Amino acid sequence: MNKKLIALALAGTFAFAGCGNNAEPKEDEPKTDTTVTEPAADEAKDAEMKADDAENKAEDAAEDAENKAEDAADEAKDAEEKADDAANKAEDEATEKTNN
Repeated sequence: MNKKLIALALAGTFAFAGCGNNAEPKEDEPKTDTTVTEPAADEAKDAEMKADDAENKAEDAAEDAENKAEDAADEAKDAEEKADDAANKAEDEATEKTNN
């Protein structure tokens, strides 16, 4: 009889333990992104710096070209003035020789 009571008590315990499980199933934890974004940020900064350098070089080249063009224009103007002076001088000399 004691064995039957022990078996009945064990069966009741197992029944209560199995039926009383109202725990919600554990949800999977959200996966975190393990990729590192710092290299991408560094690459973006490097690309930005290279673009700035290229822009500065282009601006410098444009400024140099502008300065060279201005210098050439000044030289052409000086040459024109010298040619005018030479032409005026030659005209004056020719006028003097024909009047004398």
